[in-house]
Amino acid sequence: MGHHHHHGDGFWGLLDYLFLVLSLVAVWYSAKHTHHKRIRWVLWVAWAVFAIGLLSEIFHFEQGKWLMYAGSIVLVIAHWYNHRYCKRLRTDVTRKTAVR
Repeated sequence: MGHHHHHGDGFWGLLDYLFLVLSLVAVWYSAKHTHHKRIRWVLWVAWAVFAIGLLSEIFHFEQGKWLMYAGSIVLVIAHWYNHRYCKRLRTDVTRKTAVR
């Protein structure tokens, strides 16, 4: 009756760690290419919260899933905002060069 399921074992555990590595690459790339320092900071903090939440499953820390959710949501929002920010910068640069 008290069956507890967590993703730390087997195939699902491997997917968790694969996603952790892929998200690290995405954050590294985005942080490296953005000129917005606050976004860079938010991306790294959100990834750290996500990673701590994911890795806390090893120690069966129940609240770890909420850290994963919070980190994931902030990562999605920060990536979306960064994408819009970079797109706006490219548009502004294009307009300035077209005016010349």
